[in-house]
Amino acid sequence: MIPSAVATLSVSIMCHFLVSCLTRSLSLALGIAMKMTARKTRPTCGAGNLHAVSFIPTAILAKLTGLAALTMLPASAAPVRTLAFDLPASAVSFDVSPADAPADAARPAAHPAKARLEARKNQFGEPQAMAPGSYVASSSAFKSTAQFTLPETPGARFLLLILPKSDGTCAILPIPDASAHIGPGDRFLLNATADEIAVRFGSTRSNLKSGASVVLRPPHPAPQDHRIEVEMVRKVGSEWVPFNSTYWPLDPTARSFVLVHPDPLTGNPRVHNLSEIP
Repeated sequence: MIPSAVATLSVSIMCHFLVSCLTRSLSLALGIAMKMTARKTRPTCGAGNLHAVSFIPTAILAKLTGLAALTMLPASAAPVRTLAFDLPASAVSFDVSPADAPADAARPAAHPAKARLEARKNQFGEPQAMAPGSYVASSSAFKSTAQFTLPETPGARFLLLILPKSDGTCAILPIPDASAHIGPGDRFLLNATADEIAVRFGSTRSNLKSGASVVLRPPHPAPQDHRIEVEMVRKVGSEWVPFNSTYWPLDPTARSFVLVHPDPLTGNPRVHNLSEIP
């Protein structure tokens, strides 16, 4: 009994010590930031310089606030970022709510009443943490809401693909964010159409069902002209119909994302290539 009590007391003391250290560190950082604000905003500065130097402590405070918020997230929350190509504007905002959110204010902290997702054309969005579950997203840029589900996969990261449709609505397709597994010179290709497609990348052929993906790696040694022939076909009934034939440059340093998706106006497959994955 005594050793057990001593161990429990030791753990309690250690936890208290760590919390105390973290609290003092945050307090010290906030105090320094506030002193910097006071020092940098003295009337002796010109108006232009005042605005510039006052931004520095504000940025520090914002990062400290963000750090504190991240430490409060549930363990199952996953990093999520958006990716879009055919947006009706250069940037679109979505208000996102859990699909099963209760109407009253007694909502669990892990499932906020509303979150905001920002999508920019031909760009990856900033990562933010979201808990697994089903969500409803609405935007003034589209006629109706879109629903999507984040599966509960420990350690996973997700991309939310924004896919506009010809009727003015959009679909949101969550896929695993495989950026960490894509090496220099590689291309991550995703088939976001409803059809099966086949991709010939040089001498390599890959068949992809709807929603499937493949990492295309450059041949070694590279061709002398540093480009590779690419052909794509889709299966329509029992026939394979070509829809893309081109040459891609081979850059040994670039990590590219290639999305094959339906054109919002015609429904035919389109190919978008984002030359660098952050």
